[in-house]
Amino acid sequence: MSQAVERSADDVPVRRVPHRSVPQDLLALPPLRAIIRLALPTTGVMLIAATSNVLYTYYVSRLGPEAIAAVSRRPSSRTILALPAVS
Repeated sequence: MSQAVERSADDVPVRRVPHRSVPQDLLALPPLRAIIRLALPTTGVMLIAATSNVLYTYYVSRLGPEAIAAVSRRPSSRTILALPAVS
């Protein structure tokens, strides 16, 4: 990979590395690999959210069944934020 050397306004050498954009990289990949590369961050976030919900339920369950019922009845912030998109 060659690097072009340019001069800045202060006559200091500046190296510029050719940049490949992410969409071009994804388009160059085989379809299955591109899908997996796009799905990994979302899958990670979903696993973290599921783990968080299990832990949250465990700690609230130590307060009793009424506390679990109260927590399960309230809508989550994601549900509230998604309502305008649905209607």
